[in-house]
Amino acid sequence: MNITSFLKSSVKKHPQKKAIIDADDDSFLTYKELYHAIQTYSSIFLKNGIYENKKVAICIKNSFEQIISFFSLLYIGAIPVLIDNRFCEREIIQCLQNSQTDVLIGEINKKNTTLLFNLLKKKCHKIFVFSDEKKNKTNKIVYIPKNILTVQNNSLINPNPNTGYIILFTYRGYGYPLPVLLSERAIMKNVLSNNFLTEINSSLCISLFLPSSHVFALTCNILSPISVAGTIVIIRSFQPRQILSFIEKYRINFIIVVPTLIKVLLYSLRKKSYDLSSLLRGIVGGDKFSNELFCEWKDLTGCVLLQGYGLTETCPVICNQWRNNKPDSIGKMMVGAFAKIMDEKGNELKDNKKGKLWIKTRSMMTGYLNQEKLNKKLLNDGWFDTGDIAWKDKHDFFYFDKKSKNIAKVGGSTVDILEVKKVINNHPDIDEVKIFTDSDKLWQEKLVCNIKTKKKLTKIDIIEYCKDYLASYKIPKDIIIEKIK
Repeated sequence: MNITSFLKSSVKKHPQKKAIIDADDDSFLTYKELYHAIQTYSSIFLKNGIYENKKVAICIKNSFEQIISFFSLLYIGAIPVLIDNRFCEREIIQCLQNSQTDVLIGEINKKNTTLLFNLLKKKCHKIFVFSDEKKNKTNKIVYIPKNILTVQNNSLINPNPNTGYIILFTYRGYGYPLPVLLSERAIMKNVLSNNFLTEINSSLCISLFLPSSHVFALTCNILSPISVAGTIVIIRSFQPRQILSFIEKYRINFIIVVPTLIKVLLYSLRKKSYDLSSLLRGIVGGDKFSNELFCEWKDLTGCVLLQGYGLTETCPVICNQWRNNKPDSIGKMMVGAFAKIMDEKGNELKDNKKGKLWIKTRSMMTGYLNQEKLNKKLLNDGWFDTGDIAWKDKHDFFYFDKKSKNIAKVGGSTVDILEVKKVINNHPDIDEVKIFTDSDKLWQEKLVCNIKTKKKLTKIDIIEYCKDYLASYKIPKDIIIEKIK
């Protein structure tokens, strides 16, 4: 049994049900159409040299193509390597290098055509792109028709019966992305645990806002709904009014969000009313979620949000429950997961004592790829050092306190502070850089950059420089420039 078997079961039970809806153009795929598209993509990948255990990076926005590509690679036994499509060229190359991947599935448009050709020159052996016309003649670029349902596929293949692996990326504060190797078995166990906890079924209609290259969205937004034959509504808009309109239009009943998104949606809800009567439940993660936000959201929408906790290395492992919910807590352990609070000497602490949070779970990563020293340091007899400080009350509810890692959480996204410092420090006109975090009403945390320079530099100069080397959410919000003699 593997992840593809989840999909096959849903196709068999509900072939004509809408599996995925793209809210941008109101298009959709039924479960039968989704499975046909996966088989067709699988054949294309096989014809172009993608076989079992071959690592293939996917770096595209949330879309039909992104989800179909992911399942197609698993279908033939290849290893999907999920890269955040917000990353710039430097970050993508680093992910490819660290995961030893030289094949990429990307997008071709006005914005990133140059990026794709640079990747071909520097790192990629082959790139697959979705386009109905071949814009450049090279055997290193494989064009896949976007309207895949019109493609006649006479060479359908059976799914690979073996369980494989998926690679995602995380940051630990070392200045570079770490490739996390997760087995299909580990992810499936987490999905089943999530389904049990959230009590979802085929009536589920769930929104997809968050990047599906991250474990939170991958497991909760895509794999869980697919496994129960629910419906996924892809929403790429960042305009709160449009998001709320789509929730209203498609009668979405479940959302997966970060606290920053709740804040912007609440701002719009205070100004205009929407029919959100369909919206009953949701999960919030990625950062601390206050009791005040929980109550205001529930009062305005009637929707109950559960706060949870997890890491790329562990998948989601802690979450509140519908009938046992403490909004100021990250919740209790999910099925198959265990936790302990440890002091600096390695002793387990009693209730209400703050210490390092260690996790043991059946959905644990296999390890960081090619990082044996780090694996030995952070993994001990099945237990994983999260690098987070937490505590537990006498009722077994856990509470997040702070991070002991050199990272920040900006709008729910992880930012490696050392990586940002290294990038800015490489500017030829900068003599010294200091990066620190500060609280922010909207983003929860923000990066503040203090620069010393002998040259005449402005904040705009620094921001424009950062745009070439960092994803936009990693760029410091506040920049202080000190001129030195």
